[in-house]
Amino acid sequence: MSLDRKTGNILIPLRGGKGGVGRSILSIGLDNAIERSGKNIILEDLGLGTANLHTSLGVLGRTQTTADFILSKAPSLENLPSRPR
Repeated sequence: MSLDRKTGNILIPLRGGKGGVGRSILSIGLDNAIERSGKNIILEDLGLGTANLHTSLGVLGRTQTTADFILSKAPSLENLPSRPR
């Protein structure tokens, strides 16, 4: 975990070398808890080629990911799918 003292933003990275260990579910739980405390939160799945957090949030079908942006297949990060609030 790191704190950007200029903005007050906190980064909580979750990583692991194996799939299916619960990172997505833990991320969604943290998202809900932080949101309930009145804070803004951004969830980002940086799995290049294996990103699937969006499916856990109900965004189904082929969607563009951060990997598509990095590979110049998506024009900007703003066009990537987000969870409706």
